[in-house]
Amino acid sequence: VQSTKSAKVNLESRVADMEKERKLLSGRILDMFNEKTKIMSKVVEQESETAQAQEALNNAKKELSEAKNAATLVASAVEKASSPLPDIPVTGSVEPFDQHDADSVKEWFETRALT
Repeated sequence: VQSTKSAKVNLESRVADMEKERKLLSGRILDMFNEKTKIMSKVVEQESETAQAQEALNNAKKELSEAKNAATLVASAVEKASSPLPDIPVTGSVEPFDQHDADSVKEWFETRALT
């Protein structure tokens, strides 16, 4: 009878210890779940920020492209407006540069300038 009572007390003690451990583990599980929820919330927030940044980047690229096109049109219009001569297509070929001819022309001008 004494050993039965002792075994019962021992089992009750072990059950109480296991119940404490279960509560601790439940608390740890709840803490881990809350941490996971915080992390997932941050991930969703970062994904949203990334999407907004990507949209802003795309808009900036579009604006840059439009600005380049506008600048090209303005530059072309300015060039055409400042040119007194109409565009004439160039035909034919260009002879290669001849240093001897260039020296002869330079010498001719130098001798005329001295007289």
